[in-house]
Order: sequence, then C-alpha cells, then structure tokens
Amino acid sequence: MRKSTASVNFRKMTGITLEDFAEGVLAGIFGKILVFLLPPMTILIFQGLITDYSKARLAYESGGTDDLPLYNKTMKALIEGLNLFAPYVDTIALGDIPTIKMAGFKATYDPANAKGGPIVEEGLTLQRPAKGTGILISECSVYDGGTTFLGFLTERPLTANDITIIDSKFVDFPIGSTLKIKQCPTRQNKKIWTGLTAGVVYYCTYIVINSKGISSFSNVAVMMCG
Repeated sequence: MRKSTASVNFRKMTGITLEDFAEGVLAGIFGKILVFLLPPMTILIFQGLITDYSKARLAYESGGTDDLPLYNKTMKALIEGLNLFAPYVDTIALGDIPTIKMAGFKATYDPANAKGGPIVEEGLTLQRPAKGTGILISECSVYDGGTTFLGFLTERPLTANDITIIDSKFVDFPIGSTLKIKQCPTRQNKKIWTGLTAGVVYYCTYIVINSKGISSFSNVAVMMCG
C-alpha cells in the first residue's frame, strides 16, 4: 500500500526554496517532452508564474511588509500551478520513481531510502463497548516509546490504491477518491472511534511508524457498530 507518487511537500516551501523547486519542475517536465506529453500548463504560463514570484520575492526581501501581499499572491499562484503538475506526473509515472524524479519532484516513498520498518503483529482487535453509542474501540500490541500508531477506519477494506503513507504526519489520498476514511495518528495503541453509524460494518487497520521506519499494514479487524 506504499505506492510512490510525486510528493506535494512543496506546498510548505517558501522563498528561494520554492522558486528553485519550481525551476526544477519546469526543466524536468518541459525538458523531457517525449515523456511528458500534453502537460496541464504551457511552459510560457508556468515560466510566467515563476518570474512573477521571483520578482515579488526579491521586492519583499529588500522592501518589507508593504510588498508582502503581492509576495503571498504570487506564491499562492505558483503553488496552485505546481498542484496541477503533481497528479499529472503521477499519471505518467504510475509509481515509477525515476520518472517522478525526472519531472523534478521528490518521490513520496523510495525503497532505496527505506529503513524496513517494524513488523506489526497480527493482533489488532475491535470492540463494541455498548449498543447505540456509535463507538468502537481498536487496540493492537504495544511498541517501544516514540512509536506513532496510524489507525484507519473505513466502511470497506483498504486496497493498495486507497492511500499512500509518507510518514507519521503525511498521508496522501488519490484525487477523486470517495472512500470514507477516519484517521487517528497517536502515540497510543488503543483508539476510541466515535460518531459512527449503527448497523454499518467497519474495517480497521494500523500502521506503526518509529525509528525503524514505516511498517506494513496490520491485520484487518472487522465489526458492526451497534
């Protein structure tokens, strides 16, 4: 279920870091036109977004707060442009990491850099504390301190195409996905799921993340909410 895609961590970038990243995407995509056919934006428009941002950035860095509104406006426009390219690259790469990197993006999951991850024991359970409360309680084995437990509760079993785990804070969902997912990242192995619908069968699975890396998915615990 760890399928590599073009990382959208650029949404957190600012300043020259964002500008350099955008230049790398421009060079990667428009420099390989035989691979990246029919991109969602022309090179002239994308280059214009970069140029506008670059000018606004320099003005803000040398001028001050008066230039902040234009800087924020051009930064938002550039990020929105990059937002169009990330899913486009995914349709071309289909999980192929070299192709993702060729486009100037980072891959969300690169097995070459993975640490293996802990093994999740087949011990995840679901409990129903009382009928009519809309509550289920999930619990798995205890792991060493510093472990993050990512819990997922869905109305059907997860498949390999439903989610991409990047780390303990970033989880990607496919564009247009209609799967209802409740997510609960905590340092506790026991989770209380509330606001559920009586009569619905729920599927729960965990991923464990610690210094060893990202684990595989646990077993699936299944229970109807009463």
